[in-house]
Amino acid sequence: MDKKGVKKDLHSYSIYMDIMCKSGKPWKAVKLYKEMKKKEKKLDVVAYNTVIRAIGVSDGVDFGVGVFREMRDFGCQPNVVTYNTVIKLLLENGRVRQAYSVLNQMLKNDITPDVITYA
Repeated sequence: MDKKGVKKDLHSYSIYMDIMCKSGKPWKAVKLYKEMKKKEKKLDVVAYNTVIRAIGVSDGVDFGVGVFREMRDFGCQPNVVTYNTVIKLLLENGRVRQAYSVLNQMLKNDITPDVITYA
């Protein structure tokens, strides 16, 4: 996009990262995330949700959880999708206790679990 004179904004980054994840190329989404950080783009909850999943799949659950922490440190409030993403990553990696801890944190922060949370 940049080569054709079209500047990427937050929404185009988010869409492109989501496409990369869904097409089985999460490492490309991670590359875009690093590009966004380098350009000092401020991420919103949608972008963070995509990045958490992409990094969790490509680099490991610990890196995904690290981005989850970063998100909160930068003042971006997680939503139910964020928590569901982190819980799913943890459960896929056999970290049941940690997943319950995140669920408790979700409840403590007044985020109401949905059907996906318990699926």
